[in-house]
Amino acid sequence: APLSAEWLPAIHDYFPDQPPGKTGKGQLYDLNMLLNTHAGRCHQAAALNRWLREAGFQAGELLSLPSDSALLVTAPERRP
Repeated sequence: APLSAEWLPAIHDYFPDQPPGKTGKGQLYDLNMLLNTHAGRCHQAAALNRWLREAGFQAGELLSLPSDSALLVTAPERRP
């Protein structure tokens, strides 16, 4: 079923490509995923944005959080 216009999908993660000035936790989290999971990794926000667009969502906005993680917030594409 299609998502309601009232829903705003959000992805919470440590993104390796977070804005400059962050502590580098995204890169460390990516390394942790690689070492401790089967083929795990931390994806860049740019890649997630590309996949979201291909799936019919608007380009997401990356919101930095005090925890050094971030939210990638998007919405379904508006259709005429």
